Amino acid sequence: MKTTYDDHHRVAVLNSGQTIYAVHKSTQCLGEVCPIHKPSDHDLVDAPLTYDPMIGSFFREFHGMLVIDPDDYNFNNHGEVILKNAITCLGCGDTIRSTHRHDFVTCSCGESSVDGGSAYLRRVGSNWVDCSVVFEK
Repeated sequence: MKTTYDDHHRVAVLNSGQTIYAVHKSTQCLGEVCPIHKPSDHDLVDAPLTYDPMIGSFFREFHGMLVIDPDDYNFNNHGEVILKNAITCLGCGDTIRSTHRHDFVTCSCGESSVDGGSAYLRRVGSNWVDCSVVFEK
């Protein structure tokens, strides 16, 4: 199956079978490459393409694993993709996670907070250990 896109309705059906709604128009790609509209000729271009809305990035299935699509905008323009944005507060032991942009989460003792989801890493407080998972270029 090949990825298809309806520019009028802004719907993409990825080659994995996943349907994505409200996709940017083909004339509005943010980079020189785009996993949907302008994929480059990379080694994984024919592998199943999926999108994770919580992370905001595209992935390819490769040998049973999901890897960042080489054409993913966040990966190519920011050099990283935040897969998990979390800390553990050393005051109360809570592990707290921010799941989306502006999702400001505070631990039960109030000493530590995390924010940013997959968009950015923000921490408040000084008594915590980072538990984030960040894929860097």
